[in-house]
Amino acid sequence: MALKIFVYTLLVFSGLFLIGDVQNKEEKQITNDIALLSFKNATMYTLTEDNISRVVYAKEVYRYKNRDIMYNAKIILTKADTKITDVIKADIIVKRADKYHFTNNASFQRENYLFIKSDEFLYDASKDIISNTIDYSGYYYNNTLKGKSFYFNNTSSIFRSKAVHFELESKNN
Repeated sequence: MALKIFVYTLLVFSGLFLIGDVQNKEEKQITNDIALLSFKNATMYTLTEDNISRVVYAKEVYRYKNRDIMYNAKIILTKADTKITDVIKADIIVKRADKYHFTNNASFQRENYLFIKSDEFLYDASKDIISNTIDYSGYYYNNTLKGKSFYFNNTSSIFRSKAVHFELESKNN
């Protein structure tokens, strides 16, 4: 009888210690996820010697220890030597180091001739590459463009994609 009481007591204490440990981990995770800074209607500039290379507009920005999260944001990329402007927009942008992850209603536009819409874009600022891994649609000049796994090297203007469907508009003379 004493052995049964001892075993049940041991079982109850081990269960309590397990529950207490899980609650401590959850509390630590919640305290680590508190934003260090937050901004409303923010505008951020990246300056080089020649020009303003990047402008970021966002309705809300939250800066955490290892990432930034921007809501209803767009990034405008410019280059002084080519005078080409690129615009990348999304409902949510998560920035970790030099890598941006655009989700929900993401779009990429180069001047007035290239427009790509998808639910995801990845932008590596250190390599100046814009890509995605899911379906996209858009236009190139007045021609319809659809495909998967979009890749665009912003420096060399090299465009790659998988399973591309490209419809050319013909002019009727």
